[in-house]
Amino acid sequence: MFHKKNENSKLFVIKITLLLHHRTCKQSLTSLIVRSCFLSIVIISTL
Repeated sequence: MFHKKNENSKLFVIKITLLLHHRTCKQSLTSLIVRSCFLSIVIISTL
């Protein structure tokens, strides 16, 4: 019984870690896109 519970908690931790990682990945990707858009706008306006 205890062993089973331990396995479940391990899976739970892995799931949460993946979720958090995915979220931060998405955020950084979004910020990257926004930054590149901003940069291109600045470059176009200086030209």
